[in-house]
Amino acid sequence: MYLTRSTSIILDVLRLAAALTVAYYHFFLLLFSKNNYLLVVFSDLAHFSVIIFFVLSGYLIGYTTTNNNRGLKKYLTARFSRLYSVLFPVLIIMFIIEKTIGLINYSSIAGLTRGISIVRYIMSGMFLNEIWFFSAAPPLNAPLWSLSFEFWFYIVFGLWFFRQKNNWKLTALFILSILISGPKILTMFPIWIFGMLAFKLPKIKIKKGRTLIIAILSIVTLLVLFKMPALPFEIGTKPMYFAGQFIKDWLLGLLLGALFWLLPLIQIKQESSPLINRFRKLADLTYTIYLIHLPLIYLFIQFIDLNKINLVHFIIYSSLIIIISGSLGHVLESKRKFWNLLFEKLFSKLKFI
Repeated sequence: MYLTRSTSIILDVLRLAAALTVAYYHFFLLLFSKNNYLLVVFSDLAHFSVIIFFVLSGYLIGYTTTNNNRGLKKYLTARFSRLYSVLFPVLIIMFIIEKTIGLINYSSIAGLTRGISIVRYIMSGMFLNEIWFFSAAPPLNAPLWSLSFEFWFYIVFGLWFFRQKNNWKLTALFILSILISGPKILTMFPIWIFGMLAFKLPKIKIKKGRTLIIAILSIVTLLVLFKMPALPFEIGTKPMYFAGQFIKDWLLGLLLGALFWLLPLIQIKQESSPLINRFRKLADLTYTIYLIHLPLIYLFIQFIDLNKINLVHFIIYSSLIIIISGSLGHVLESKRKFWNLLFEKLFSKLKFI
């Protein structure tokens, strides 16, 4: 089954909106915090946006492993090249920004490093910053937390999906991946699975009128769940940190998965129009926007007086950072082939996969 043009557009709109929501939460937090109402609204929406990312990621992996199954090596190559093509440059840029801020205003960077920051960079670069009960992403870039979750979702699922009989090395890697990722990441794993199942589960024929009714009821239920209290803990509570409200997140993820399951699919792949292709390239920039906007904000505020920012300034400054982030994303996307070749060569040396 393949995505229709409308489904493809919906998914691209969702990932673009989710990335911008997280970015604007940080804009309000650091640039315009005097607007407390919008800050509270965007705070809730920012975490929900990450849940959207998790469900969407599972859905798209369900799509690729169904329609473009080229084996474990190709799967790992695609996942690693996608993640590292942006993460590695962003970590370098973050380090430069951190040192620059330290030269400009050492007192402001002290609260953003919390000790020896290089350890946090290394852990984040190896996707170990959220394993077990750690929460060790550099405070300069809090959104890195979700990337660690995403990585281990990919690995655990991939090693299970491409498992082979009598291949004890792959079995050992699968068990090891579960042991390394730990309970916090595995607690959020069902949310990702809901997205994957939304694509892989067979569709039931539902009349168009009923589909609309079901969709409306699901959205209303989703809004009700969104406003429910955090369960079992508030986000940030030790030892679960960003996975603190996992029960509430399960319910939100389940409803999102149900809505994704309602999205139309077709038997024959449709050719994308030039307009859709352009919009997809724009949506592809969301990964970089998501990962680099916060360090850029921290750098930016070293040169402005936060007490004098009005709404016009806020719009100009936030738009400028989005444009810079998107431009950087355009450059990094153009280098994706390099990372594909790198990991293709690396995984080709592993004969047991």
